[in-house]
Amino acid sequence: RGIHLNFHAFGSGPELVVLVNGFMMTYHGWSAQVEFFMREENANKYTVLVFDNRGVGRSSPINGPCDVSTLALDVLALLDDLEWARFHLVGISMGGMISLEMDERAPRRLKRIMLINTHG
Repeated sequence: RGIHLNFHAFGSGPELVVLVNGFMMTYHGWSAQVEFFMREENANKYTVLVFDNRGVGRSSPINGPCDVSTLALDVLALLDDLEWARFHLVGISMGGMISLEMDERAPRRLKRIMLINTHG
């Protein structure tokens, strides 16, 4: 897609979890959740992906039109690059809107979806 998304994956477990940020939120906003998943009893169960959306943090800037669909396609492309075929998806605020768009575009890839403080 010609852009860079700053991302980090934590853990080594088979259950893949994607945490999608809200508006202008960097991946650091998920620190408490990452800490939970990295506890000794969880680290071998889960691999957790956090990232900065386009235009935020260390990801590529927004150059031209960009909407929720564009951001959802960015995430799906990142997951394709990482070869994450199926995953749990958690979205907060605008990240929930991005998550809903991902569900609409690739419903078979989602194991579960959790939306926090969002609308669709």
